[in-house]
Amino acid sequence: MNNLKSIIPLSVIILACTAMTYNPTAVTESKLKGTKIQPKHETVLAPVEDTTKWVAPETAQQLKNPTESNEATKAEGAIVYKKNCRSCHGKDGDGQGAEAADLKTKPTDFRDTNFSKQSDGSMLWKIQKGRGDMTAFEKDLTEDEIWKTINYIRSFSK
Repeated sequence: MNNLKSIIPLSVIILACTAMTYNPTAVTESKLKGTKIQPKHETVLAPVEDTTKWVAPETAQQLKNPTESNEATKAEGAIVYKKNCRSCHGKDGDGQGAEAADLKTKPTDFRDTNFSKQSDGSMLWKIQKGRGDMTAFEKDLTEDEIWKTINYIRSFSK
């Protein structure tokens, strides 16, 4: 009976130590003869609405678009939009582009009335500077290209 009393605590200690050192990857490796399979732990985050207000400086807000908004400038802006913006903001400017789901922040819906209330200068500044997932384009696009793209983007809300 004394032997049984000492075997039970010893068994509990051995079992506890075995549980602490258990490595499921090692077990998988030995069963598959050296093939290493890592347990897959992936977190997928859905895009969220950015609730922080993104406000351009007053000097940027006051800038006026020097490019006349007409069919020709909108067509040129559409080319820039297709190459640089559509993948996130969508074909129709609805923020549902092909890459939108992979972003941490939901892309702006250009059809939204609150978006269209901002000045062209504010849009220029935001496109140039970027924020978060939004690429900064000040080194990739000229001001003229951005102004024409703004003319095109404005066509989504009309």
